[in-house]
Parts: sequence; C-alpha cells; structure tokens
Amino acid sequence: MTLLTTTVSVDALVDDHGQVVIHLVQGDTGTRRFQMIPISGGKPVQTSGVASAHVTALSANQEPVQIDCLIEGGKIYMEPTTALVRYESEWLCQLVLLNEEDETLTSAKFTIIVHDRLFNGDTVEHTNISITGVEWDAENLTLTIYRADGTTIICDPLTHTHDLATASAAGFMAAEDKAALDTVTGRVNQDVRTTATPTFAAATIGAVQIAADGTVTGLKFT
Repeated sequence: MTLLTTTVSVDALVDDHGQVVIHLVQGDTGTRRFQMIPISGGKPVQTSGVASAHVTALSANQEPVQIDCLIEGGKIYMEPTTALVRYESEWLCQLVLLNEEDETLTSAKFTIIVHDRLFNGDTVEHTNISITGVEWDAENLTLTIYRADGTTIICDPLTHTHDLATASAAGFMAAEDKAALDTVTGRVNQDVRTTATPTFAAATIGAVQIAADGTVTGLKFT
C-alpha cells in the first residue's frame, strides 16, 4: 500500500515545539507517513553522517513514545504508530538524528495533535509552510517557491511594462522624448518664462542681431 507522504521541515535552531504542528486523527495508522527535512537556521542539515533517526514524543496523559524513522535515499521518514494515535492527545515531539556511535548530532522540536475525529473542512495534515526550495527560470523569468507542506507557488513572469506617458496619463517616457528633454536641459540654464528676466550674451531675432557688446544691427523703424 502506498502511503500518503507529507513533507515536514523542522529547524533545529528554533526552540519552540509550536514551529510545526502536525494534525492526525485518532486510530489513523498505516495510511500516511511524513518526510522529515531537518534544517538549521534555515539551511538543510547534511544527512550523510546520520546513522539513525527517531522521534521522541511526550504527552501529559500518555506514556512516552519513541518512533524509529526510516532513512531511505538520504531522506528521513516517520510513520505514526498505534501508540501515538491510540487516544486523543497532544504530543511534544523532537526529531533526533544520531551517528554510528549513537550520539545525538542534532534535534528539532515540533508538535503532533491527535484529534478524536476529522473535522469538516480539514484538508491539510500540518501547518508548516516553511520554504524548502527556490527555483529561478531564467528563460521564462519565473520564480518557483517550494513549501514544506507540499504546495508550490509560481510567481508571474518578472516582466513589467507601462504605456508611454501622455499629457493626461502617467507612464514611461519615449526615447525620443528623453532625447528632446536632454537637449533642452543642455541648452537652458535660466528661467525663460514670460514673467522672468533671462540674460543672454547675444541674440538674433529675425534680421536683428544684438552683439555681446550691445551693438544692434538690422534694426528698422517704420
């Protein structure tokens, strides 16, 4: 029988059993398992030196439970046991990784809550939405985010465009408009409004020329 597998990421540096909450139903065994991904400070923990792993679970009204995990293909799997889901209860758990000398390499806290029934609308096995991976597609300019609860978020292509600006609507500036603006900026260094008093070294107005020394030529009176 193929077990329903849910990925759970637990951080060894988070000293809080509430960082991940797994919800199970009383008596539910042999149907599901959890792929446990240990991280430390947001970075994956290397499992190459891990010889064994187990989950310890403590409850206020139950005997302690230890669940031996399966290590397969470098991945750690935990399957709920009969003792864990026999009664409605809340378990404070730790995923413990050990080396060949049975010494603890690291451990991470989380919680398992066993409910007496499945509630209407229940569709998820746990509440962990930590990010376990990010993938960038340079060709399509898309970002894919993988979360510990098995969901995937694909962002829209990271392209952004605007229409060209008009007299009545904001937008991008056309290349021609930018070139014209640069030309004007390079040629005007003072206020030239009709109410201003700009100063020019010399000027040509039609046939009239005003030199820098004040000489006026081409002036006619009628």
